[in-house]
Amino acid sequence: MRVFTPASAGHLKVILATNIAETSVRIPGIKYVIDSGFVKARSYDLVKGMESLIIVPTSKAQALQRRAEGPGKCFRLYPEREFEKLEDSTKPEIKRCNLSNVILQLKALGVDDIIRFDFMEKPSRAAIIKSLEHLFLLGALTDDCKLSEPIGHQMARLPLDLIYSKALILASQFNCLEEMLITVAMLSVESFFMPLARRRMSQIRGHVEQMGLPISSCGDDLVQFRRCLAASFFLNAALKQPEGTYSILQKIVNSLWTLPANTRKDGDAASIVFILNFYDSKPGC
Repeated sequence: MRVFTPASAGHLKVILATNIAETSVRIPGIKYVIDSGFVKARSYDLVKGMESLIIVPTSKAQALQRRAEGPGKCFRLYPEREFEKLEDSTKPEIKRCNLSNVILQLKALGVDDIIRFDFMEKPSRAAIIKSLEHLFLLGALTDDCKLSEPIGHQMARLPLDLIYSKALILASQFNCLEEMLITVAMLSVESFFMPLARRRMSQIRGHVEQMGLPISSCGDDLVQFRRCLAASFFLNAALKQPEGTYSILQKIVNSLWTLPANTRKDGDAASIVFILNFYDSKPGC
């Protein structure tokens, strides 16, 4: 990895890093750190039922961690009075993300009373109820709040976001599991760098084969694949409104504004399926 390669004589190396460099990766030889004071964080909106990437201020703990990355100096792009206004610690992920996967695994372990479960960091009651509704809609739970058979148990066995697990299970019924494996693998990695996607697809294929799901291809029958996408990602479907925005579950979402300009075309689709909504604070976004 080039990031760990020492700079050649007479040159300085500049590293642009995400917040993964705070704790997950240690890079030796750092002399100066520039801290923007912001971080992209996943956040789940209970009202819209959507998970989004939003830009938020760091916590004091994150800021101190960034300073500790190098033995030299840290330049913060904000005044000290703003540092004093920051939260002391980062809000736990379980309190700001979709709990559906967590609850599904607890159900698989035999925990029935999720509301009274002793979490280390207790999420809100509303978040738990919303996630239970999500699992019901995906068919993972029965009317008495037990794991459904076979979909609920199958989804619990796949180490993926629930919507991707449901997509793979349905794809075996729509005879397009080969295409869905590629789609899910591409969506499950942070970068579309092909070796990473291929490695991820190989891992997912292994889980699917262990479950005994038939792997077949729909070939040129894209209608069949689209039907499977609609049946799998129905929670993330949106219809175009007269003013150009998209409406999902009675809420207006400016989804097109998140698309890069070079991906927009005349006559945009009357309906779309999206994966992640990203809010940007830049003008015009």
